[in-house]
Amino acid sequence: MRNTGGAVVGLVALLLTAGCSSQAPRPPAPALGPIPEITSVDAISLPIDSYIPTSTQFLALQKAADVVSARCMRGYGLPYHPPITEGFADFARQNRTRTALYGFFDLSTARSKGYATQLDSPDGTSSGVPYTMTEMGVLRGQNASGATVATFKGKKVPTGGCRQQGIDAIGGPPPIPAVEALPEGGPKIPPDNPHMKAVNARWAACMKGKGFVYPNPWAAYSSPKWRESAAGAPPRQTPQASEEIATATADVECKLSTNLVGVAVAVEIAYDRQYIEAHTARLATFRQRLGDQLRAAARLTGSSPA
Repeated sequence: MRNTGGAVVGLVALLLTAGCSSQAPRPPAPALGPIPEITSVDAISLPIDSYIPTSTQFLALQKAADVVSARCMRGYGLPYHPPITEGFADFARQNRTRTALYGFFDLSTARSKGYATQLDSPDGTSSGVPYTMTEMGVLRGQNASGATVATFKGKKVPTGGCRQQGIDAIGGPPPIPAVEALPEGGPKIPPDNPHMKAVNARWAACMKGKGFVYPNPWAAYSSPKWRESAAGAPPRQTPQASEEIATATADVECKLSTNLVGVAVAVEIAYDRQYIEAHTARLATFRQRLGDQLRAAARLTGSSPA
């Protein structure tokens, strides 16, 4: 869907925060392999990638759910407005351009737009056409006060409304095309990882030399100043926008000079492999469930599984 409030930033931060409160014993830190030289986000390749649902798969599932939801709404003589998915195919790359591990990594965007926090969100729940309160009640199965809408014009409304009927038809909500969709939220890298602490210190020294003081890349990227800039949508020539561009540019330049993302990728690879080995059975189940969903979606739309 189109979301003009920096939804990806909020989504990623929320998903990365969720699951961090677990008290399960931490496994030993895995050994680090070779450290690649990474100069572009497109050069990043991780072992976990083959397990992450793709944008194409998400959109195929969403389309099938829409078919059922639309049919359900028509049964009540009501319209259905499919969620907007414009630009969604690029979400996976955008999600990799911005991570809690290394912050922001896109030099050309940094130089022109700063951190560019206004992005698309993959929750697939909003269309560009507003529903009336009556229509929304049938779509969601509840009214604005949260009370259940059980019938409409004498006809039973499915539990959860027509939207839930569509989701149920494909076997559950489409998993987002991000590592957080995986069992236990995917691999977790401890914030005190010594390799990241060391390269963050080198990055911070580089930033200080350019006149910017931040303890690590995530602190620079997630500064509330940039969220305020996005919310107010100021012209790019304002002092606040100029500061954002200067900070983001220095940030990425320091990542390149310290090969911070290369170190981060080596760390991610090590933790990916450890996670995959420890979650073999659960990942197999996850893949099977996704495959079942895609086959159900293909039957509903008369297409081949994505």
